[in-house]
Amino acid sequence: MYVNKQKIGPPILYLLLFLFVFTCNKQWADQEIAVISATYFSDSKSGYPENTMAILFNSQKRLWPPRPFLCVSNNGTKVFAELAKIRYAFEPIYICRWATYLMTCPVVGLPNGFALSDTRFSSATIQVPYRTAVQQRMGVVACFSPLFYNERWQLIIPTLEIYRQLGVDMQVFYIQSMLTDIMDYMKVYEKLNIIKINTWNMIRLDPNKERKLGYDPNAELEWRNQATAHTDCFLNYKQAAEFIIISDIDDILFPKLGETYLEEFRRLAVTFPLGAGFSYSRYNTELIASKSPQDYSLSSLINSAKIANEWEDGKYVVRPKFIETVWLHWPGIMDSNYKMYAVDEEINIMVHMRNWSIVEKSSPLKPAKNFDLFKYQISDVIQPQMTHDLERNFRRFLRLYAHKEFERLPNEVRYYPLIEECYNRIFYGRSKRPESCPGPLRCDLPKVEGLRCSIARKVYEHDSMNTKVKIHFAQDGGDFVISYNGCTM
Repeated sequence: MYVNKQKIGPPILYLLLFLFVFTCNKQWADQEIAVISATYFSDSKSGYPENTMAILFNSQKRLWPPRPFLCVSNNGTKVFAELAKIRYAFEPIYICRWATYLMTCPVVGLPNGFALSDTRFSSATIQVPYRTAVQQRMGVVACFSPLFYNERWQLIIPTLEIYRQLGVDMQVFYIQSMLTDIMDYMKVYEKLNIIKINTWNMIRLDPNKERKLGYDPNAELEWRNQATAHTDCFLNYKQAAEFIIISDIDDILFPKLGETYLEEFRRLAVTFPLGAGFSYSRYNTELIASKSPQDYSLSSLINSAKIANEWEDGKYVVRPKFIETVWLHWPGIMDSNYKMYAVDEEINIMVHMRNWSIVEKSSPLKPAKNFDLFKYQISDVIQPQMTHDLERNFRRFLRLYAHKEFERLPNEVRYYPLIEECYNRIFYGRSKRPESCPGPLRCDLPKVEGLRCSIARKVYEHDSMNTKVKIHFAQDGGDFVISYNGCTM
């Protein structure tokens, strides 16, 4: 078909001229870049080219810096300054004003320094801490959503033990706040290299910037910035793990295609060679657990499970080489030559430990409410012998490593009913259509005098790249401080 170039040429020139004038005269909004992590990948096995840096950060949803960003790296003999590629890490939530981004760029081999700048000559070069992606080869890693105001050890123990015993090589926990007695128990697992505990505190801008914004950016990141935590974990283990599970701690998978998770996932990978990952349907489950550690039984907890005919969005496992970022229910950025596969319910499902009855002693009480049962029950998901073995191995673990810490676990629940009521008010009771960006900052949770809580803390630095771009980052991985007045954000 003939195209009249004389007619379409001038409008395009006018458009280009307009964009040039607009760009040169635009009053740029201040851009706040809150760096979560910068991860160096030396090996192409990660799915990235050799010597790639991946920077995960939060910023305003409409990020529009005045100049393209540069990654500046050096290794003592060579200096690289390369343009950065920036994308949304996953689709932004329409109701939230902040989003998560992934910046990638080539860097020198074995860098000993990394910085961010832009193409403006007068812009500063900001040194940013970075980590090297975990190198140790692992079969399966589990990345969990951040925990806050956590007091439900009855839920944590099944996750710790089932995943430990059935073949997860590393369980990665991000903790914002947790009762100190529970933290002490979890540290036993960390000392044995079964889990990794990371601080997950709110991002901090400098006070002047927060006042100028007029709102707390943490309140504009959905659900305590949880998908950013998932992606931070994923990036750290992307080069090391054959498979990575993305889930909450109340989502439990019992392998049925093999004795371990690795066997099941490998069978799925053989069946679906173009699978970037595999999603499992979840069904809400009611359980009964004892209030005190002295009466707690893992096998009784599992046997009490009643799986309701209530489907929930799936959780999933990925093959990291084909994925760049993850969100709670599906990946964010994925290799277009691969796709996610839904695991047939006839093969396996995830048990969503959603509804709990906490009683004085573990006992086969009737469910707290009437509901339709799913066609598969716990005996279809896990064999009685496996339940027996889980209990036996759990007791052996306590005897060898954690008897004192287990005995000190708390009996009382203070925060969970308040959080449940708040989440029902702002989200579930609104048919999952919130009026504002959802998260725990929308909840009014009281101080509790005399209650010991471990709270994540990091010290942030704030450096200006130029008059419009400011970089915020933590000096290190942070630590936990103990409050004697309960948990806070």
